Amino acid sequence: MPDASECCTGLSNVKYQCAPLASSESACCGGGCVSAGGTCCNLNPNGTAVWGKVPYPVGPETKCEANLNVPCPNLRYGITTMCGENSECCNGVCQAAGGACCSNTEENPFVCGAGGACCGNACMDGSSKCCVGKDGYRFPVSLLTTCEVAAPPTLRSASSSHKKDRHHWSLIEEKQEQESTQSCTHGFKACGGFCMPDASECCTGLSNVKYQCAPLASSESACCGGGCVSAGGTCCNLNPNGTAVWGKVPYPVGPETKCEAALDVPCPNLRYGITTMCGENSECCNGVCQAAGGACCANTEENPFVCGAGGNCCGNACMDGSSKCCVGKDGYRFPVSLLTTCEEAAPPTLRSASPTHKRRHHWSLIEEEPQQEEKPVVGETEAELGVEYPRLPHATLTSVDDIITRGWAKGCPITGSQLFCPSGSKCCHGTCISKFSICCQNTLGHAVQCASDGSSCCGNACAGAGSKCCTHPGHPNLDYPVTIATICSRDAAPPVSCPANSTNGVPFACGAGSTCCGTICAGEGSGCFRNSGGNFYACGAGSTSCGDACAAPGNHCCELGGKQWPVVNAEDCPHGSRWLFTV
Repeated sequence: MPDASECCTGLSNVKYQCAPLASSESACCGGGCVSAGGTCCNLNPNGTAVWGKVPYPVGPETKCEANLNVPCPNLRYGITTMCGENSECCNGVCQAAGGACCSNTEENPFVCGAGGACCGNACMDGSSKCCVGKDGYRFPVSLLTTCEVAAPPTLRSASSSHKKDRHHWSLIEEKQEQESTQSCTHGFKACGGFCMPDASECCTGLSNVKYQCAPLASSESACCGGGCVSAGGTCCNLNPNGTAVWGKVPYPVGPETKCEAALDVPCPNLRYGITTMCGENSECCNGVCQAAGGACCANTEENPFVCGAGGNCCGNACMDGSSKCCVGKDGYRFPVSLLTTCEEAAPPTLRSASPTHKRRHHWSLIEEEPQQEEKPVVGETEAELGVEYPRLPHATLTSVDDIITRGWAKGCPITGSQLFCPSGSKCCHGTCISKFSICCQNTLGHAVQCASDGSSCCGNACAGAGSKCCTHPGHPNLDYPVTIATICSRDAAPPVSCPANSTNGVPFACGAGSTCCGTICAGEGSGCFRNSGGNFYACGAGSTSCGDACAAPGNHCCELGGKQWPVVNAEDCPHGSRWLFTV
């Protein structure tokens, strides 16, 4: 990070950087940074975190939660909100000084800012006035608008219970009764405020909103809460008579998924004190549901995970029957294919755990490097490359074959001979490469060495990490790597073929989206023109021809003696010439 930045330690001891503050105080705050003039909340006077709470930053005008000291109760819902100093209470909602406390047609409170006033379900300022519709609904309009010509918001009638009790309108609920088919075309029918195919089923969902579902072949209703049941699926939280279970919302699940109520196998996790409900025939893996025939595993953080049927645990991963489990020099376990020897396999790149985790004598894949940087020791570079010298390095070599038999090198066969590749390397189509590298072969049969950082073979080259390979099945010599964001030529739109009318019998091609313009290609949206010398030229979208050149949007075209030319300003046309047009 830049020298001027501050290095912070956040949650789980993960390091991050913050821009320095001019006050020389620390900008680090929990997992975030304090901005200029801001505050770090949940800190004791000595700068340590309040016990049991996570520090967090707020801006200059925002107060910490602990400083909100004005209680604001809502008697209807029995809750109390804490507001800041100088705030007012609007039935559970914090109201700024000078604001207005309002209530909508659902009798829920809302506030308007300083200088604002209530008008029905909205706020209005001094440049507005409040109109009352024929049904008594109040809505704001500008002072220049007369209430008689103003159109109130489009309203949908409330549910039947609302109609009987409150005698008002709701903006969020669907029209229910007296559905009309007069506005729907042939083959469609009305469902609430829209038309749907005659074969569809009209459902009533949450808040009495109408929606449509595709019909089921079983002739059963596809409506389920606010969703649709698919073929073979089930609607959960329904009583045998089809009504919803009291206090629960019906919801659909697919053919292979069970309703929550059918999950009857409790699976506790004693470490966190929680219990997960699993389906029939499932097994319990310390709080995680495990399919029959699977494996129950624990990673180096002692958290459970499961492998599918036929799988086995190997360190922090699963492996199948075509793999085996290797153990690194530090005891870390990782899977490789049966064709790979554990000695040649490169284990995953690991980062050491936090100091508290180090006491467990294992490695963490998700936590940051410790602050102290370890100095390399002699021979460490060779060890990282997998180089292992013989146990008897001082033994005298008596023949060339001893180089291989004593372990100083390995023999790699090559036409009529063999290569002597040092320990820690491997053979790759007639060359020696690092045992951690990826061995590729080009179309001529020669070796191509690619890095082990996520690279892959791609034709006659390597596709690096973050790249992809544009392949040509049957023609690997045409494969080439590009960035992820680049479109392969095979996926691009086909080129435009241009005739040989103006090119002495030689046809040519233009890029996708282009057009033919005599002897040249014109970009998408461009115009094609011909100058006084008989040569073709193109003007971009929005431009046009003015004599032998292009006039851009806003330019003017001047003319004198049959010759035309573009200028920026109309007054730039010289005296004696005449202005023709403006683009």
